[in-house]
Amino acid sequence: DISETITNGETVEEKEIEKKAMEKISEETKEA
Repeated sequence: DISETITNGETVEEKEIEKKAMEKISEETKEA
């Protein structure tokens, strides 16, 4: 259970980072 929680936490964190990165890219694309 502990290992699953850690893995899930890392997955969520990675998705959040990807989401922010995608938003940043779209903002730069709109400006360009």
